[in-house]
Amino acid sequence: AKLVAGLIAKGIVQSAHDVSDGGALCAIAEMLIGGSSPHQPLGADLHLGKLSGNPLTAAFSEGHSRYLLELTPHHAEEALLAARALSIPAATLGVINTSGTLTDHRCNLSATVNDLAHAWQSPLDW
Repeated sequence: AKLVAGLIAKGIVQSAHDVSDGGALCAIAEMLIGGSSPHQPLGADLHLGKLSGNPLTAAFSEGHSRYLLELTPHHAEEALLAARALSIPAATLGVINTSGTLTDHRCNLSATVNDLAHAWQSPLDW
């Protein structure tokens, strides 16, 4: 948490989300839902296998003190180096784009952010 707070204080983190409820895939979906608009859809091409040898474990494993950070490519390298210096495991999990679709080819995943938003919000539609 101290590393993440330090990176945020430096102003290099564009957005952040914890990975404590639903795992990395749920956190990434929530970040895309929150960051998208009808005029500016967001999507991402993921490589969740970098987290674990098993794609399902990588996608849904929950844990405390784990964070997803949105960074520019230049700042991503800086953050990875800072994590390595503190012996904190870190990896680049994907690239954000404007496709409006969340994909991970290794996991055979392709879902529109609109569909993800509907699934996420539908329990609230009483």
